[in-house]
Amino acid sequence: MSIRAQGRITFVKIYDGATLNFVLSPNISINVIKSKDPISFNPTYSSTNLTLSPILTISGGGGANQVTAACRWYINGTHLAASTADYAIGTTSPFALTVKKNPDTPTTLIRAEYDYIGANGLSTTVSTSIQLT
Repeated sequence: MSIRAQGRITFVKIYDGATLNFVLSPNISINVIKSKDPISFNPTYSSTNLTLSPILTISGGGGANQVTAACRWYINGTHLAASTADYAIGTTSPFALTVKKNPDTPTTLIRAEYDYIGANGLSTTVSTSIQLT
């Protein structure tokens, strides 16, 4: 006669959170080639603007973009409070940042922050960045 194991197992759900994925999606290359004489850029953002669209997806949310309001934008750590001659802040969907001119610096760090309010009413701030080279 064989002996069988007997007992009870209880599973407890420890983590009930969602994973937030926040990224910036460029419409054209963020890597720029600069010629010195004469000075030229490829791609040239003044002729074909670079658009950085913020995309927030939530695990279990079907992959739909959850960005429903404007983001806060930072260029090399400086808050971009309003649109300028070089940058346009989108106030309607997809709430993108448009880069109208190639930056003067060799690298430019662009950061976006967004306040996501979940179905439970709780708010969390998400942040992402992209480097133009």
